[in-house]
Amino acid sequence: MQNMRFKKLNKKTIVIAEAGVNHNGDISIAKKLIDAAAIAKADYVKFQTYDVDSLLLKETKTAEYQKKI
Repeated sequence: MQNMRFKKLNKKTIVIAEAGVNHNGDISIAKKLIDAAAIAKADYVKFQTYDVDSLLLKETKTAEYQKKI
């Protein structure tokens, strides 16, 4: 077996906080999620948005938990 050498990499692990769609389209909630990620020492925060009209059929029923909103 050959002598294997490993080169030490001076690279930092990057932490990405997943906020997803938990902001509910509200910028103040999004900012709070960013603050929480910063406290947790995340390097980046990943958000998601989507257009409901392009994802759902108009006939799609509302889930019970959505009716409470």
